[in-house]
Amino acid sequence: MELRITSSELPVIRNWLEKQGSLLLRDSDGKIGLPMDDTLRRAMLERLSKEESPSSMLGRSERIDLLTFSIHISKDPRIVQDFQKELQVSRSTILEDLNTVAEWYEARRLFLIRRTNFGVKLMGPEQDWRKVLIELILLHIDEPTLFHLTTNPSTPTISLSLTNPPLAKLMVNFLALLNLKESRELVRFAEGRMRTRFVDYDHLVLTLQIALLIYRVH
Repeated sequence: MELRITSSELPVIRNWLEKQGSLLLRDSDGKIGLPMDDTLRRAMLERLSKEESPSSMLGRSERIDLLTFSIHISKDPRIVQDFQKELQVSRSTILEDLNTVAEWYEARRLFLIRRTNFGVKLMGPEQDWRKVLIELILLHIDEPTLFHLTTNPSTPTISLSLTNPPLAKLMVNFLALLNLKESRELVRFAEGRMRTRFVDYDHLVLTLQIALLIYRVH
């Protein structure tokens, strides 16, 4: 397993692994590894997927994914100190991550407002807000799982849970707030009336668009 981690993240990861009975080893080239057989690897992945609050174990890319989705669905400004506490990283690390998130949003006509004594909030056209949120959802949840979620919101996102448990939990909880089942029925009704059938991707996008529109109106 090869991961990109910073020196500040190593102590947290090392401490967690020691509690699990595993050790990080550094070879003669300076590369850090985690030697284990397949049985131990599967057991560790299973433990990681069941961790209640493993946010401190996230790498930078996973942390940015979590920040992005959290900010996107928040109706109120988010406070930097809350992110520090939740992710257990420094203020400078959060600010650097937010710069990356802001650049990603600017390419999509959405903007992060960051002010002292205000916090962080996403601003931009409503249509773009929904469009980018759907992009985020489809980026992290595969189509078969998302189809299951439109009929059963409690369906776990297995693959996502193994790589980013906090994001998986946040996304599933948010999707549970949407009328996905009813929205999918509306899409099916439209298919019947127009005597056509949308491909799976378009079916999901239309379902999410309807569900998000209803959610935002309410």
